[in-house]
Amino acid sequence: MFGFLASSDLVNASSDGLAGNYVRRPQCMKANRQGLRDCVHLLEWTRENIASFGGDAENVTVFGQSAGGVATGAMLFSGRNLARRAILMAGAPGTLLFHRLEAAEPLYSAMLEHFGVRAPQAAERVAALRSLSQDDVLAFAKAHPE
Repeated sequence: MFGFLASSDLVNASSDGLAGNYVRRPQCMKANRQGLRDCVHLLEWTRENIASFGGDAENVTVFGQSAGGVATGAMLFSGRNLARRAILMAGAPGTLLFHRLEAAEPLYSAMLEHFGVRAPQAAERVAALRSLSQDDVLAFAKAHPE
């Protein structure tokens, strides 16, 4: 649920039009994109702060193995140019399973129902889910492995 939950509510409530934790590619708005927003933020932070550590923002190399290789490869196609080089050790971005956003709606609806969220506006529903404890969300995720 953390990073991969998707729904039209999340798209409508997002300032950048994203359904979850994904690389921004509006032409590919899909559920389970990659969960890479944290990686993007990390590399943006690195670009902004690396000089403070004696590094060169124009000479960043990203490495990933297995699922990290998939994430690293996906970063190459994000269009953000956040790293100069990338090393992929097993895992390729083409191996990801893509699903249409609509395919994620049943799980999102089940989560709303499970937690008794009946707010009329998308932003209110999203806020209600964001107010849940991590333990509650994890318990729901374990009960709904799909």
